[in-house]
Amino acid sequence: MGNENPLLVTTGLPRFDLVQPEHVVPGVRQVLAEAEQEVKALEENLAPTWEGLLKPLEEMDLPFEYAWSPLGHLLGVKNSKVLRKAHEEVLPEVVTFSLRAQQSQPIYRGLKAIREGEAWDGLDEGQKRVVELRLRAAEHSGVGLEGEVKERFNEIAKELSQIKT
Repeated sequence: MGNENPLLVTTGLPRFDLVQPEHVVPGVRQVLAEAEQEVKALEENLAPTWEGLLKPLEEMDLPFEYAWSPLGHLLGVKNSKVLRKAHEEVLPEVVTFSLRAQQSQPIYRGLKAIREGEAWDGLDEGQKRVVELRLRAAEHSGVGLEGEVKERFNEIAKELSQIKT
């Protein structure tokens, strides 16, 4: 589907009028696969700076804004059984990836290094807020958990996402 999938276009306004249920699963899975590779590369090569960590994280968020966010809107205004089914099919994968990214120890350590390092004073208030919010999101997502406790936390998070839907 590549360029034919409006969920993969990351410029301009989302094309709600072109999104069809059959775009959801392949579009979201493509975004997830690419994001997984980007997270792995970032974890291996991150620099605890705005340019070396926060900028790549923000760039990774963009495809999700175009591929995932429109689905929530469409479920609210153009709901259908087929769209719900497609959304429900990929929801566990989105939650799993989100938890994996937010529980990334290298990214968390990089964020902490920024907050505790010399460059912190050079960041503006908005940048500092972004670092603080990402740290808090990681902590709320179980970045400090290990073993069975982490597995149970992730199971509960997946169950909650299904219940909310």
